Amino acid sequence: MPRKLRFCFALTVAVVSACSGSRDEVSPAPVVSREALRAEAAGCWQLFGQGGASPPDAYWAPTYVQLDTVLAGSVHGAGVRLSHRFDEKWTALPLSMEPGINGLNTWQADRDSDSIRIVFNNLFSGSQFVMVLSSLGTPGDTMHGHHAQFSDDMRDPFRRLGAARAVRVECRRHRGV
Repeated sequence: MPRKLRFCFALTVAVVSACSGSRDEVSPAPVVSREALRAEAAGCWQLFGQGGASPPDAYWAPTYVQLDTVLAGSVHGAGVRLSHRFDEKWTALPLSMEPGINGLNTWQADRDSDSIRIVFNNLFSGSQFVMVLSSLGTPGDTMHGHHAQFSDDMRDPFRRLGAARAVRVECRRHRGV
């Protein structure tokens, strides 16, 4: 091996060894995939909008939402889970415009971040809440984030509505529709 090539090889080995660090170092937390269940988010939450209103002023946003651990089905995408809407008296609120047209309430972990995305969608319009899980305390009673609404109206298809928060509440026995 020529002298210049040996020097480059030795320099490369030294740089790689210096940059690789010790195996005892703490490695970064694994990235949570969209398919993962974020168990700390499951349960019941009261939703609040920008000014503290509950229910938030957004299309189809309920007073209470229950984030379920059940998957919505592969047609809705990997890791999409069901959620359930309730009014202030814990009456179930289906997303139906008319007989035979039903929307879907879902939530999922956001890829490459510490947040979840909750969506209420009646197939024509809806709202979306993006809540940061790292804001959960030891008992995990509040999430902070932002919300927006969307519709099939091409003049204003997506409108940001500002800050939002969700406060964990006890799940109550609810009344069906």
